[in-house]
Amino acid sequence: MLKVALNHNALGRRKKLSFPQYPAFLQQVRENDPPRVTGFVANILETPLAKAERLRAHRLSAMKPYHAACLKDKAQREAQEATDAVRAASKAKREVERNRRRLEAKAKAARAGAFHPHSAKTEASSPAIQQLDSERLVERVRTLEGEVDHLSGRNAELESRIEAMKLETNSLKQLNSDLSEKRGNVLDEEAVKGVLSRLCLDAQYEPTPEEALQCVAALHGDRVHVLPSAWESARKVNYYGNGRRLLSLLMKLATAYVDAMAKGGDVMARRVFTSSEYAGRESDTIMQTKSLMRARTWRFQNRDIPMVRHLKIGVSTDTRHSIRVYFEYLSDLNKIVIGWCGEHRPVPGVTS
Repeated sequence: MLKVALNHNALGRRKKLSFPQYPAFLQQVRENDPPRVTGFVANILETPLAKAERLRAHRLSAMKPYHAACLKDKAQREAQEATDAVRAASKAKREVERNRRRLEAKAKAARAGAFHPHSAKTEASSPAIQQLDSERLVERVRTLEGEVDHLSGRNAELESRIEAMKLETNSLKQLNSDLSEKRGNVLDEEAVKGVLSRLCLDAQYEPTPEEALQCVAALHGDRVHVLPSAWESARKVNYYGNGRRLLSLLMKLATAYVDAMAKGGDVMARRVFTSSEYAGRESDTIMQTKSLMRARTWRFQNRDIPMVRHLKIGVSTDTRHSIRVYFEYLSDLNKIVIGWCGEHRPVPGVTS
């Protein structure tokens, strides 16, 4: 367990948190800092002090699930210690009870003549000693019973705290997931303007897959949501050489395809593309293989969504000439969610 100190400036004090892999997490938080606020004008008007405050608030928000995990771990340890103490007290109580019964049996046997005291003094004092031992045992039992009751109450209190922390942790995880999805769709408006300008002015210009996603998300953000996995996969194939065609297919996906899905489902929507550009499902072998379906499943709004619909350009595994865009249409939102934009996903007998 690695000990670290996090400076909570907003709270005006320092808190020591303890949890594993903190440096890697902090680096990830900093790498995912939202570089801009939403809106071109807001970016221009944002002062350095306001930006620093926004980034600090973002990092504090991202820290909450890990802080909650630390508190939960501490509560679990305390609950375990309380449980162990209750068990030890119960064991001691049973031992005292056994000794009491043994002494009572000896006293009963002595009264019946089963024991022969070595002296008159011993014989005379034996009942008094046994009475004293018995009283001590009863007092000890009462003390242990009180300790058991106290520890049982403490254990119940800690279990209640653990349940409350579980609920808070789940809530924070959902909040963090929502923030991650929103960060994934924060767009650099200047970069999008640059891409569109070059497309108009330079006939030889081919946008990268990431730039194609930026354009469609900027122009049709109400119809398309790009998951972090899609951004990441697109960056890995930025050398792909047919960006204009990819952008054209993505624009069709966000416009004509969404309209057709809303009106007539996949039967009508598939007509937007040719059979070489669009597939509404995968092969039966892939659909029935769990490992291959896991490679085609992404998480959105706290639910796992299998995405077998995909756009396709090229048939080779060479990512300079071939690319796949996996997505799903959510009818309740009337929106396309893109989970992947990159190399071919795994298929039977071929490693990706």
